[in-house]
Amino acid sequence: MKKLMTWIMLGVMLVCLFIIQSSNVIAAQQDVSKASTSLKSESKLKSNSSSTKDTSEIVSSKSVSNSTSSSSDEAESSTSSKSSSKSTESVLVQSSSSGKLPSIESVKEANEQLVNGKSTSKSVGVSPDGFNDGITDWKEVPQNTIEYLPLDDPGVKLGYTFGNSDGSLKSEYNSNDPAPTTRDYVDPKTNVFILANGKIINGFHKGNQGLTTSYGYALTTETSNQKQILAETSIPYLMDKGFKIYEGTTSYNKPALKAVGIATVKGVKLKVEFVLRPSEEQPVIKQEMYLQDVGTGNETVRIFYAEDTELDDNQGPDIYAQGNRNGMYMMEKGYKFIMQDKIADGPDHYQGIRYQTAGAQMDTQSKYGMADYTYYGSSLGGADLSPFTVDEGSLVAGAGDSALGAMWEPQTLDATKVYHYRNDVGFFNEGVVVPEAVVSYTNNTTTDKKNHVLDEITLNFATHNIGFKSVWDNITMTATIPAGLTVDPKTMKAKLNDGSEVNVDVKSYNASTHKITYKLPKDLADNEWTTVSVDTKINSKASNKTLQPSMVSQGGKALYNKASAQTDIPVELAPTVIDKTVRNESEKETEYQDTTQVHARDVGSYDGITDKLFDIIHYKGAFYYGN
Repeated sequence: MKKLMTWIMLGVMLVCLFIIQSSNVIAAQQDVSKASTSLKSESKLKSNSSSTKDTSEIVSSKSVSNSTSSSSDEAESSTSSKSSSKSTESVLVQSSSSGKLPSIESVKEANEQLVNGKSTSKSVGVSPDGFNDGITDWKEVPQNTIEYLPLDDPGVKLGYTFGNSDGSLKSEYNSNDPAPTTRDYVDPKTNVFILANGKIINGFHKGNQGLTTSYGYALTTETSNQKQILAETSIPYLMDKGFKIYEGTTSYNKPALKAVGIATVKGVKLKVEFVLRPSEEQPVIKQEMYLQDVGTGNETVRIFYAEDTELDDNQGPDIYAQGNRNGMYMMEKGYKFIMQDKIADGPDHYQGIRYQTAGAQMDTQSKYGMADYTYYGSSLGGADLSPFTVDEGSLVAGAGDSALGAMWEPQTLDATKVYHYRNDVGFFNEGVVVPEAVVSYTNNTTTDKKNHVLDEITLNFATHNIGFKSVWDNITMTATIPAGLTVDPKTMKAKLNDGSEVNVDVKSYNASTHKITYKLPKDLADNEWTTVSVDTKINSKASNKTLQPSMVSQGGKALYNKASAQTDIPVELAPTVIDKTVRNESEKETEYQDTTQVHARDVGSYDGITDKLFDIIHYKGAFYYGN
């Protein structure tokens, strides 16, 4: 009997415990439900009742909001009241406080605060194994490893290495001395050359002796444009001897090389990675540098780049301007060498200079690296080319020993970030087509360097042959225009290399695919361009987005016969504005006004407009208040 009673009591306790637990769950659910209701409410009309007095409250409609959605938001009215059957209540209903639309400038200012929160530094991510350079199959190789890109002639190829062009690892210094110094060591400077049927054609001086007169990438803590000594600023020259060389494969299956090590320059301790990465569509090598301050950080530095040129044994090749402010090139006999600077993370300034007029003292005491950037004389020789619009083929440095230079704006290094710099060089023989595509745009509406919904934009799709004694033939250009741009096909035209313009058939634009397909009317010889332009308007789909018009130009049977490009068009957030006035129909009010008095069971109406992405919508509605 006692055992039976014990079991009964245990059963009762379990049942009670279950009931209590269930009650707690229900209560918690009710609390969550109330919280959810409260969050959703955002009441426009509120009344708090009292059994002893009437209450009156001010209630506002939505006045200004910013939205990235392309759909139109409508004004909503909701009520929340706690009433008593014995109470008499009145509520003051109020429209938007001013009755005026907020200025677009105020919305732009608010949006600017969001945009300015983004980092604008050239910083990139870091992987556990080092810098995140986009290549994952790196393996260590000897420093004298040389990689090659093919050119059109089977006996000619483009070589790139961190050693000498001939595969040796010897350096020669003070070559004007009767007994120059030679050592069995080469700094990991980027070296690009041509191997033509067994003959080495160097693009940089001393390509077989350690490039000792070239800085490569360099750093100074002086932000003025003062001449800098190579031995004090050249990053590869100052790299610790324990640097390593690696070989990897790009995503488009071409071989890449990198050098990784530690360098201390001007008292700043750096982890450095140099990358030689071939272009996908051109006989061009991307010379990249990843840099991280592994010291105390917070150092303000200036990065620059300088190379002592040589082209087929000529130490003084003339240097010419590329078109479109894209950089420079030099030619000698059957070869052309180009330096491209209008690229992502490329230099802010560049120039062709004369080696011997820049305070040079052979090799490690050379001082030409940052010479003459502030000179803007009538002659372009030695001047910073970046501010100039120079005709393609204009002579920028000649009559003597020449050099190439580039420079970035000062940067304060954050020790938690990695910084990326890039400077591209190409090298090829005559007969080689080097295709280029350039997408650009002009905002014809605003001058604040920002793009807004309803701004008129002209898109330019340029096709260019940078090659040497070559013809790029049978070219078709295909441009893709994002849906955020409304195209006017009647404005399409093509500007030919001689400056003449021809209309482009409106049928060249396919509205369903947003593509322009156009066969260029003429082939392109060296340094020639054809540019297709079209007028567009930014529509509501583009609000707070970055548009990316792109293009591909392709044709002919040359080894390099395709070029692609795109550009970014960031668009500001467009404003959404709601303006509302109200009146009490039960009180026979005839005019809409900012506020009105309502009582229980009153009927009222509202009148207003919304400005959603500049599409004006006029609306009316009614409301009923109370029980």
